[in-house]
Amino acid sequence: MAGMAWKTVFLSGLLLLGGLGGAAAQGKVPAPDQAQAAPPLSFNNFGHSDPAVPELAQYDFFRGKWRVDIQYLDEGGLWQAAQSPAYVTAFFHQDGRTLQTIFTTPGGFFSTDIRSFNIKTGKWQVMFLNAKRQRWHQFEASQVADMMVTIVPGGYGGDEAFDVKTEIGDISQDRFVNKVYQTDTAGSWRHVYIMTYERES
Repeated sequence: MAGMAWKTVFLSGLLLLGGLGGAAAQGKVPAPDQAQAAPPLSFNNFGHSDPAVPELAQYDFFRGKWRVDIQYLDEGGLWQAAQSPAYVTAFFHQDGRTLQTIFTTPGGFFSTDIRSFNIKTGKWQVMFLNAKRQRWHQFEASQVADMMVTIVPGGYGGDEAFDVKTEIGDISQDRFVNKVYQTDTAGSWRHVYIMTYERES
C-alpha cells in the first residue's frame, strides 16, 4: 500500500483514539455551578464514570496521561518503530458521561475526540476533530469480549478510500495496547499500527 496511505492513517489522529492535554490537562475544566477552576488533574481526579450507566465504566481504564510508543508496518511488510512517541490524556467531564481524549506529538500534531455511551444503540458514539487539518468525523465504538473496538468508516476524515478499525486490549492499570487495522483494496483488514500506551500519571 502506498506510503502516503500509511502516513494518512497516523496523521489522522489514531487513537485511540485517541489524544489529550489541552486546558483539561492543565486543570482548567470549569465546574458547571462554580466560578473557580477545577483542581489540577492527577491520577485520582481524571474524572469518574457515572455509575447510573454501568457501561460508561468500560473506558475507566483510559483515564490518565499516557506515553504512546508507535510501531508501523512499512511498505516491505516489516514493523518499524516511530522516532518519537505520542502523548494522550483522557478524562471524564464533570457530568460523568462525557469522556474526552487529546492526542499530541512533539511535532505539533493535535487531535481530540469526545465520546459517550448511547443507551439506545448500546454503543459508544465518538466525535473526532483535527481542526488544523480540517478533519472531523463521527463513528461508533463498542466492547467486544475483553477489547474496546472502534470502526471508523472512510478513515478519520470520513472521505478516505479505506476504513480503519482499532482494537484496544491487553488492558492493565498502567498499560494497554491499541492495534490499528486498515482495509485493503479487497476490503480485508490489514494490521498497520501497534500503539503501546504506558501510564505517566
